[in-house]
Amino acid sequence: MTILLLAAASAALADEVAMETGLKYGAAKVSGVNKKGEIEFAWSGRRFTQPLAKVKQIVLDGEEQFNQAEKALAAGQHAQAARAYDTAFGLTRAPWMKELIRYRRLKARDGAGQAYAALEDWLALMEATRSAEAVRERAPSNLPKAGSTEQKRVRALLESHRAKAQRSRDEVFVAAIDALLKAVEAGGPQTPDEKSPARKDPKGNGPGGLMVNQEVTTGVDYGGVLKTASSLLSKSNASAQDAKRALGLLDANIGKFGHGDLSGALLLRGQARQRLARAAAGDEQRMMLERAGLDFMRVAVLYPESVEAPFAMCLAGEVNEALGNPSAARNAYEAVLSRFEGNEKMVARARAALKRLSAEP
Repeated sequence: MTILLLAAASAALADEVAMETGLKYGAAKVSGVNKKGEIEFAWSGRRFTQPLAKVKQIVLDGEEQFNQAEKALAAGQHAQAARAYDTAFGLTRAPWMKELIRYRRLKARDGAGQAYAALEDWLALMEATRSAEAVRERAPSNLPKAGSTEQKRVRALLESHRAKAQRSRDEVFVAAIDALLKAVEAGGPQTPDEKSPARKDPKGNGPGGLMVNQEVTTGVDYGGVLKTASSLLSKSNASAQDAKRALGLLDANIGKFGHGDLSGALLLRGQARQRLARAAAGDEQRMMLERAGLDFMRVAVLYPESVEAPFAMCLAGEVNEALGNPSAARNAYEAVLSRFEGNEKMVARARAALKRLSAEP
């Protein structure tokens, strides 16, 4: 009898959750997904939650199609994973399972360059979670090429949901859609490479740590094209010609960067445009500032966990100040305080800016 009971208990805990760090919860029992974007499961007699964004692979007992999708996703086979998730989604009736699949399929569709389909999952999750931060941070980044039919379809989809969010007075949802619409207007293509190594803060201070030169660098040790562009912009006497050279390099290679390098490329491109704006006037200056602001917001919204995100949000505020948009600038600085409170230098910079804005008539 004891043996039978043990066998039954083991069969009831046949799921598995493997983390990106290598940690693996075997003989677990997955029970759902919460509104914070975390998977919930029992393991070793205790209840656990883990952010889905940090989960590498999930195995669910008896869910063959889902497991095939997870295996393909872990191997970087995004298109194959997306198809398997589609099948699994159609086979399940459990609401929590459908929500779990949406989270995982979103990543697969984005990686496969299926922008419209990825946005459908993201929008559905935003509505289901009342615009939870964990979902906002998972907005698709592999956006369609400027001028393409897919760009028009994506824009129409976002605008439709923006109107719906406005009617329901979900200001957070509206703001998230606005940021994506700006990114869509800037166009792609972007090719995520989930195996690209994450850049580290050379001072070991975590995201956005010590600034080597607060005006032009995050202190990150870039390589290749990014290193050249960063060197040009990091000069204490960087000229408009230096900025023009950096911008040319980045524009020529923007579609070639892997997912792990895009945040750095976009930040540097925005800084190059910001520097060129200082040397321009009139409509040309405004155009450069607006394009710089778009690059900074794409970093802050689409890559919130990147080293560059806190600095990018600060720079977005400064660009809005230069454009004469104090309200938008204030929102950006306040976002630094609420989202990147651990980055002392950027928090201090944002507070100083808010104090300056408050003192202005």
